Amino acid sequence: VYIYYSTDDCETWNSRRVSDDLQTYKIAYSKGLGKFFCGQYSSTDGINWTKTTEESVGNIFAVDTPNGSWLYAQPTGYGYYYLKSTDGITWVETGAYGSAYFVCYCDKQNLVYLVGAYMNQINKIYVNKPDTEIYTEREFFGEDKLSNISWSSELNLFIAVGGVSAGQGYSKYHIYTSVDGMNWERFPASTLCHFIYAGFLKSFIGTEGATLYFEGMENI
Repeated sequence: VYIYYSTDDCETWNSRRVSDDLQTYKIAYSKGLGKFFCGQYSSTDGINWTKTTEESVGNIFAVDTPNGSWLYAQPTGYGYYYLKSTDGITWVETGAYGSAYFVCYCDKQNLVYLVGAYMNQINKIYVNKPDTEIYTEREFFGEDKLSNISWSSELNLFIAVGGVSAGQGYSKYHIYTSVDGMNWERFPASTLCHFIYAGFLKSFIGTEGATLYFEGMENI
């Protein structure tokens, strides 16, 4: 597996071979730990990688708070508890269960939101203060499954995308919004996307050609 990086504002890209046992996991960066993380590997510069842990971790999410930094990860395989770490080396199981791997940190509330879905069961949202092991569990909309969740400090709003599951796909697509991460409103959507919030553009930028602009709730 190769890691790709750019040093000239993404004009050109270089690659660095890491290891055959590194899969195509998400890359996370922790400001507090000063490292990039991808699966079992970590890097201080994003170019040179070393194996950090023997734990079977997959996609990693970094959470930096005024009280410290934490890493959350989905174990490789299905139907496991989320893992949590303060250094990327030692990992412990959390109280959040599922094969989905979407993590969202809300700096306003100092809360972490984890989405847990397993096989054909309904989605659950687990809410946790990162420096504790206390989890609040909340079921989502009926049979709806989430494919992403994000928090915007600028808009003071959570947004998620997902739909009604139909086998490996979705029979209906929706956008979901929330001001507290626990109580949600659902809106029809024409496409399913993964996204990030770009504060300088004041918009959510997503894949599948979807850009979701927010000027007021009536325009969602």
